[in-house]
Amino acid sequence: MSFLGYDDGCVFETVNCHHDYNAVNVKYGLIDHLHIDKDLNTSDTVEKTSYFTYETIINGNLQNNLEFGSLNNMGIEIDKIRFQRRKIEDQFWTDVSELDYDVNTKRYYEAIDKYIANDFDYEYSLLPISNEVTGNRVISSPIKVDFDGYYISDKNHNYRIFYDAQMGNIEHISPSTVFEPINSRYPVVSYGQLDYRKSSLSGMILSASTIKNDFPDIKSQKLEKQQLLNFLKSKRPKVFRGMDGELMLIQITDNPVEEPNNDAIGIANVSFSFVEIGDMNSNTLKVHGMLEGFDGT
Repeated sequence: MSFLGYDDGCVFETVNCHHDYNAVNVKYGLIDHLHIDKDLNTSDTVEKTSYFTYETIINGNLQNNLEFGSLNNMGIEIDKIRFQRRKIEDQFWTDVSELDYDVNTKRYYEAIDKYIANDFDYEYSLLPISNEVTGNRVISSPIKVDFDGYYISDKNHNYRIFYDAQMGNIEHISPSTVFEPINSRYPVVSYGQLDYRKSSLSGMILSASTIKNDFPDIKSQKLEKQQLLNFLKSKRPKVFRGMDGELMLIQITDNPVEEPNNDAIGIANVSFSFVEIGDMNSNTLKVHGMLEGFDGT
């Protein structure tokens, strides 16, 4: 333990390592600020720290109160923890999820983000939320996305199509009408407002047991395939993301097709078509009930 600004920083003859503190008792002194955190890279300065970070344990300003709570919130209780992200080159943040905060029973909060584009760099942030205020933003180091295959996901499901995966052509829909006036040499072309994409995907469905044993596990194959087909036929919006960087909010169209492999009993390919139905922004995802902690409205 060391005290910055006091002699060489050590109040003992030698610098000692202390572990597992669960209480601090400070007395016999005039103290106007107390800050404790787990960051060993703290600079040697006596300047007061006014903000609360992920590594901070307590940050007491002691301004006529004994509030040591997070984010200098002057006694306002935190209700929720909100996770957000943005691409490195973007300015605005996008919601990922929002979790209830319980100081008495939970210390660890995590969010799984299934709606990101491959090979792009993102940074994430954590925001404490109350009914009245939003706390200081804590920002992560940049994270580069790296995955193989194609994924179809929603709030509660995540299916990977990797083996023998084949993506169809991406058709960019921008309808137009050609009008041919009888008294004109050239036609008139009129364009609508529609601007979306559609494509298809196919792949071999292999269960974890089949991959591990290098031999078809008929029971697990059947269950894995049926779960995927049920998901594709759920008539709910989904997010498609591919190893080529494609990312879009979609609906499955037409009929999913199951193609059995007659040379390997239990193995089958599944193919389906899909169409883009909206932007990948927070408001659209919330409306479709795609984000944890945000009800569809």
